[in-house]
Amino acid sequence: ELAKAGVIGRLGDLGAIDEEYDVAISTACGHLDFIVVENQAGGKACLEYLKKHNLGRTTFIILDKMIAMWETTGKMDAPVPGGIPKKAQRLFDLVAVSDPRLRAAFYYSLRNTLVTTDLDTAVGFAYQGDR
Repeated sequence: ELAKAGVIGRLGDLGAIDEEYDVAISTACGHLDFIVVENQAGGKACLEYLKKHNLGRTTFIILDKMIAMWETTGKMDAPVPGGIPKKAQRLFDLVAVSDPRLRAAFYYSLRNTLVTTDLDTAVGFAYQGDR
């Protein structure tokens, strides 16, 4: 029934990150268990399947919608507002994906979340200026 639904997979299984950032992404990305599907029709087919077989609920990321949204706004590749402080990196930029289209799903989930080397540095730039 789901062969043509365009299921790509669980978001957390679709990207890789260095082990040193595993806790950071697991903490910051509440969408890792969301299911990525190609399009809205695929999401609808999956929902109908879940209902029909009484399999519970899940949340879907509609990939073609995410791609269109981020291509239209240009935010995915735009500089972080206020810049990225020294000793920090955008978590999204650390995720490796096998299919570049999946970057849109990860950006939807992480946006401009920053990661740094230690708590003191994080607190230092979290509360400076207009952040």
